[in-house]
Amino acid sequence: MVYSSTYQHFKEPETGVIQYVFSNKYGISEDKPLLIDALDPSRYITYGQLKDQVLQFAAGLQDICDFKSDDVLALYAPNQYDYSIPVFGAIAANGAVSTANPSYNIKELSYQLEQIKAKVLICHESNWKTALIAARRTGIPRERMFLFGDQSIQGIKPFKTALVKERKATLVELSYQEAKTKVAYLCFSSGTTGKSKEPFINKETDRMIGVLPLFHIFGLMSSLHVALYWGVPVYFLPRFELALFCKTVETYRISYALLVPPIFLMLAKTPLVDNYDLSSLCLAVSGAAPLGADLVNAVTTRFPHMIVKQAYGLTETSPCAIVEPTD
Repeated sequence: MVYSSTYQHFKEPETGVIQYVFSNKYGISEDKPLLIDALDPSRYITYGQLKDQVLQFAAGLQDICDFKSDDVLALYAPNQYDYSIPVFGAIAANGAVSTANPSYNIKELSYQLEQIKAKVLICHESNWKTALIAARRTGIPRERMFLFGDQSIQGIKPFKTALVKERKATLVELSYQEAKTKVAYLCFSSGTTGKSKEPFINKETDRMIGVLPLFHIFGLMSSLHVALYWGVPVYFLPRFELALFCKTVETYRISYALLVPPIFLMLAKTPLVDNYDLSSLCLAVSGAAPLGADLVNAVTTRFPHMIVKQAYGLTETSPCAIVEPTD
């Protein structure tokens, strides 16, 4: 049996990822901060800066790394406010991007790099040693390894100083058929059964928290792509810690969150939550695993102002197949 939505069929985009995400359908101001470091809000990227830096990064890939059509850039890092630059930059260079779990060990990372045939690897100061060994094993020279952050480590340079130069890449205009078939993302599944293989309230006061890992399809698509398309600012955390999550929601008056059932369980049961004002959080969407009715009731009883919705999907549907409607 085929189940169909009661809503009107969504028209498929007829262009590439970059052209679609940055189409600015909603009149986003060029100087609006959209990607913000929740630990240091003085570090942010505006809509206009992001568009420029994506194209500059793409040009750097082409000029310095000889990055060509269908080459693959691998990202191996925890959430960063500037994560989107290499994500979109690789695609703007007519290549593809693959995101890896930043906690992978050498064997796991080597497996992914080998499978995707990565040409460039960007890592983080917390895992560069693992990245370096995995890169050697898979034929990625140190000259094509880069870092998030501002400091070089053992000859590995920050991608912003090494690749973001003055020249801007020219986007390749894709035909409708090319846009449908060209690979942009090589995302591995969560490995639930083996080895790894959203609605918005569109108003100026909305803010989203980026706590889901960006290497996972749920966080990658919803926290970066959908939020940018709508022009909703995202406050990124490098990892989930309950107190830090609650403090971020309270400090920045976060209104929207993408979460997973274990986080909902902590929100429902942990006494620490009472120390924070979470009244701004009006919509929370759960994904990645089933969210039981009892847990939903427990959360909404503790936070009557919060609407909890559930989404179902998988990596292959990038990521949502079904989402509860928001009234």
